[in-house]
Amino acid sequence: IDSRAVDPSIKELKIEFSKPMDILSRGFDFGPEGEAAALFIQTLEGWDETGTVLTVGISLEPGRLYQLVLSNDFRSADGVHLEPYLIEIQTTD
Repeated sequence: IDSRAVDPSIKELKIEFSKPMDILSRGFDFGPEGEAAALFIQTLEGWDETGTVLTVGISLEPGRLYQLVLSNDFRSADGVHLEPYLIEIQTTD
């Protein structure tokens, strides 16, 4: 998906990790633009059976920039903490 042209009707975000994650350990933070650009998680749908894909429910508006940081509270199943990772999307008008 092109993160600069996201359809605002999308209701789910799937976050894929390169290895199985500790499904009980997660954290989300504001991005550099702060609360004004925050992508708020509406629902936590859960992990897939491999522990590598987390699905969350989101609500988007047209013509907006959204940011979400996956914090180092995320960690792999073998205990390695994630480096903070910025997700940034711009919705279409």
